Amino acid sequence: MGATRYRVRLARPVFQTVVVEVEAENRDEALAKAVSHAGMIPDEEWSGAFDGENYIYETQQITEVEDAPDDAAVFAYTVDRYTRYLLLKADTFLGEGSVIAQPWVKTVSGSVISDLCSNWAAELAKARDGGPLTVVEPEKKRPETTGLAKVIPIKRSGPKR
Repeated sequence: MGATRYRVRLARPVFQTVVVEVEAENRDEALAKAVSHAGMIPDEEWSGAFDGENYIYETQQITEVEDAPDDAAVFAYTVDRYTRYLLLKADTFLGEGSVIAQPWVKTVSGSVISDLCSNWAAELAKARDGGPLTVVEPEKKRPETTGLAKVIPIKRSGPKR
C-alpha cells in the first residue's frame, strides 16, 4: 500500500511589539490609555516575527487529501470558528507567571471555561512533575531535497493579523 497524502494546517505564534508614549496621572492610567489606543496603531508600526528558538509550531488540523476536496470549507469551519488561544505569560528569571485573558473568554460558558482550565492544568502539571510535554522540535535548517512539504494556499475566513 502506498503513502497517503495529507493536508496539515499549522499555526505559529507571532508576538509583535510597539512602544508608545502617553501622558497620565499614574501608571494604571498610562497602561489603560496605551492599551485602549493599541487598536488604532497602524500595522506597519508594530515589529516582531516568529521566534523559533522559544516557540514551536502547532498542528491545528490534519485531513487526508481525498477526504477534503474543499480545504477552505474544512479548515475554516472547524479551526477558524472554534479554535482559540489563551496566553500564559512567564517571567523565567523571577519564576512568576500570569494569564493574559483574551476577548473570546467572555463568549463561552463558565462550564466550558472550567473544562478548559482543567485540561490546561493537567497539561501544565506534567511539566511541573517532570513528565514529558509533547514538544516536536522543528528542523533548524531547510531540507536538502524539495517535495517534503508543499504549501497549499487556503483562503482566510477572518482578518489577517
